[in-house]
Amino acid sequence: MDVKTLCLGVLSMGDASGYEIRKVFEDAFSHFYVAGFGSIYPALAELTREGYATCENVEQEKRPAKKVYHLTEAGLEAFHNALADTYPSHRIRSDFMVLLVFAHLLPPGQVLSMLQQRVADIEETVAHIDDLSLIHI
Repeated sequence: MDVKTLCLGVLSMGDASGYEIRKVFEDAFSHFYVAGFGSIYPALAELTREGYATCENVEQEKRPAKKVYHLTEAGLEAFHNALADTYPSHRIRSDFMVLLVFAHLLPPGQVLSMLQQRVADIEETVAHIDDLSLIHI
């Protein structure tokens, strides 16, 4: 999936600003998809041009106005089509796995420490996923 499709997905959960969308990428998607403002804002601009989203400037007290995006019916349909048409490929790039390939070249204490850190990371990810199930935009 591309950034545009994932933005549609986030907007399917509710209206959101670019910042709020980026937070979803940082939180919910961070373990499998990386995107920053440099790709999210152009994607939102394109979605708006295509009629898949609308944008409203919302005034904020003592802060600049923010753009809040809303998913259109055409955008929801495009997202549903993308979900139906996307092959569920699974690719992972892992420095951890590369290090394991060369673990025989590392001191045993470093390998043990690396494995313990990986277990802690996985436990943190599981806790984070549990927390996300309670969050709604």
